[in-house]
Amino acid sequence: MTHAQVNSRTRPSIFLALVPPTLFLIKDIIATFVVLSYEPGITERAVNNYALHLLPGSLFVITGRAIPLNIGFGFLVGVALYSFFYNRSRARAAKRE
Repeated sequence: MTHAQVNSRTRPSIFLALVPPTLFLIKDIIATFVVLSYEPGITERAVNNYALHLLPGSLFVITGRAIPLNIGFGFLVGVALYSFFYNRSRARAAKRE
């Protein structure tokens, strides 16, 4: 096996950085569908549940703007995961050499 083949097998995929924002978006869409199912007689309990479903974004902004913040947070988590696994694979490749 050549060095390029070993390096390509141990390198993490860029999709690792895209999965967390996608999961946050799906979670927020499902939460929106759930709260809209309470219409027209929406209660305070439904609004509180919606705010809880939009965590971590609803901790910092009002619930209407929490979805873009969650996507950004998911992107940061994805980049952190990618960086962690990329550095780990580079360290393993350096050990092999």
